[in-house]
Amino acid sequence: MSGIPRWMRLLRWYALHTPWQRGTYRVAIWLYQHLRIPDIEVETALDRTLWVTLRLPIWVDYNIYTLGFYEAPLARFFIRSLRPDSVVLDVGAYIGQYTLLAAKYAPKGQVIAFEPHPESFTRLTAHLARNHLKKMSLPFKRR
Repeated sequence: MSGIPRWMRLLRWYALHTPWQRGTYRVAIWLYQHLRIPDIEVETALDRTLWVTLRLPIWVDYNIYTLGFYEAPLARFFIRSLRPDSVVLDVGAYIGQYTLLAAKYAPKGQVIAFEPHPESFTRLTAHLARNHLKKMSLPFKRR
């Protein structure tokens, strides 16, 4: 956490610990556009139990770090919509936010993730292995 600016840590704390979410995304966008984002990797928990490694200068990773999820309202709706036996196809899985959430909240179901970009695919499989979800999810990449 030493290389992460104080403003970024404060934004993360605010987004994750206050009941008022209104305006948080706009503040995050403004800060991303106007302040320097450190070029570092940080390991953090997604949904408090799923570990991911994020590269902060990347917009999606910055959102996951500062706001808890990328597309936070959609991610929360996704979690509420899952049943224990759901079958989920995550096309364009990137680093696996929805893949990991589906594997966690649909333990009796099946998760199939497709990520064509080699670097993102490597990060996706690392996140599945780190969270011991490799057997639950089937990642695919373009050959």
